[in-house]
Amino acid sequence: MQSKLFFSIIHLLSAIVGTCLAGPLPTCKSSYGNGVCTTQAGCNTGYTVKGDCPTSLAGNLCCIQATHGVTPEELVAYIGRVYDLAVKYPNKGSRTANQLVMEWGRHSDYADTGGFRGLEWRILAGDIDTGFTDYVNNAGIIMLHTLKDPFYPINTTISHTLAAMNVVYLEGSASGTDINKADVAGWGGDWWQFYGDWRNNMSIKESWANGANYCADNLATASSTTHFKLSDMVEDADAYNIGLALRNDHTLTIVNQLHDLLLDGGYKTRMARFYKGRFGGTKQSASADAKFVLGGIYPPSLEHVTLAAGRLAVILGIGGPFVQGPGDISDSDLQSFCDGFGNTIAGLVANEGKGIPS
Repeated sequence: MQSKLFFSIIHLLSAIVGTCLAGPLPTCKSSYGNGVCTTQAGCNTGYTVKGDCPTSLAGNLCCIQATHGVTPEELVAYIGRVYDLAVKYPNKGSRTANQLVMEWGRHSDYADTGGFRGLEWRILAGDIDTGFTDYVNNAGIIMLHTLKDPFYPINTTISHTLAAMNVVYLEGSASGTDINKADVAGWGGDWWQFYGDWRNNMSIKESWANGANYCADNLATASSTTHFKLSDMVEDADAYNIGLALRNDHTLTIVNQLHDLLLDGGYKTRMARFYKGRFGGTKQSASADAKFVLGGIYPPSLEHVTLAAGRLAVILGIGGPFVQGPGDISDSDLQSFCDGFGNTIAGLVANEGKGIPS
């Protein structure tokens, strides 16, 4: 109990610091949402004009992201423009053009721009090249936010996909039953949060006391209201597949990889490649990996100690200060919950590419 209370206090202080150090609000607002002011004749693809910019920026347009999400064609063309700028950017140093594009993609939501979340992502992915961010902004390009998936009936968040991809690109994939920063930036961090959702919601339905049942009803579904929706799983899978491919073969470009994924049928095998690459391609191995990431004793390295602290903070943040952690429930209950993860991802693999799901 003392350990829980100690880390609850740490989590609370972190949240307060994050609030105090939060970055500036978006440039313009309207009843339709937040947007970006621009001096261009019109808004970029995927945006629409709503509301007004502040008086000091009279004459500018407040561009709000269109709610439908950009099309795959629009995103590939957009990333192509950013990549071309990355190639031309004169101050890239040791960074590749692919890495700069990923950093641009995460700069607004997943970067070291202040607050606790910024610190968290600085630990996971390092800092970004703010000079390149300015370079892209000065070229008149504004950030896109959501993508209409070519297969599933969902919109995915572009910034999270590119942020998680950035960490995979830098860190690679954990091997066997282990965890690394790339896992935390993607599926592992979502899995920690989903555990907190389960503990909060397990009393809503009698069957949800069984973790496998809770996963079957809520994990990676289009209608899920948890922290591990279908859109999150898709973002994690695409980030892993593309990030690892670019890390392993520097002749590839992020533009071509996204084209292959979104326009050339790669989305039909995204889950299978993620399942085999990260989890060994079996329900048993996926369940074992999920169990270690959630409740395992990490090795005593500095990185693993940091990740273990992050795990506790995330679970407390979602489940509350008195949540039963993975080590506080029975092994059979934990195993059932983690078997639900294996069942879910195996089901996604079995059904992908078999017609547009409803």
